[in-house]
Amino acid sequence: MTRYLEKTVYIKENILDKLEMLAKKNSLSLSTLLNHIFTKYLESRNGYDQLEEKRKSARKKVVIPALVYEKTQNGGNGEDFDMGRYISTTIFDISRGGLRLVVPAGKNGGMQFAKPQSEFEVISYLSGNSTLFRLKCRAEHIEQNENGVKVGSSFVEEANFQMDKLEVYCLQK
Repeated sequence: MTRYLEKTVYIKENILDKLEMLAKKNSLSLSTLLNHIFTKYLESRNGYDQLEEKRKSARKKVVIPALVYEKTQNGGNGEDFDMGRYISTTIFDISRGGLRLVVPAGKNGGMQFAKPQSEFEVISYLSGNSTLFRLKCRAEHIEQNENGVKVGSSFVEEANFQMDKLEVYCLQK
């Protein structure tokens, strides 16, 4: 469980305005953006204790816009047919085995994919890569707070050519 400590920090108004614009541009809350900035800074200074990695593949921290496609079952006149919808999200870490994404508060109404073991598809261009990735995922861990919903997921039905490109991407600094 994540522990939050509330502190008051004074920031010059012009810097705060720029941070708020950046957070809005990336559909993040200001606190999420600041947490990401501080974490990256501490990691770069080797002052951030990483928890021992439990996963087969190490995670790469990223901030990448993406879409989630979730199928829904609807019936009409006694017939079932597949429909779906796209939900805007952000990928915050990725590995050969899965990814973690966040859907901001206010954009998560009626989401079906943010339930344990539900399957969905993540669609995104990874930074610096011209390949459109379509990754089938299964929700493994869901965490909801006032800023939105975090979904940790594993990949299912891996396409080898995409996994090879994903592995290369994850190894890049």
